[in-house]
Amino acid sequence: METNERLVLEGERFDVYRMELNGSDGKVYHREVIRHPGAVVLLPLVDADTVVLIKNHRPTAVSYTHLTLPTTPYV
Repeated sequence: METNERLVLEGERFDVYRMELNGSDGKVYHREVIRHPGAVVLLPLVDADTVVLIKNHRPTAVSYTHLTLPTTPYV
């Protein structure tokens, strides 16, 4: 997936980038991405033996998909 991005907001605590993604299906997708220096991780437990993970596709210069824990901006 090819990507093109531009800075749309430079903030004190985080920056916002607008990304244009060329999908493998030929469509163009737009996403806003927040970039920040740190985060807090949440550990959602369904029960004593089950943790919730998120399948996360990162459309960067080197496109990849990985499993992550839910996060929230560290402020």
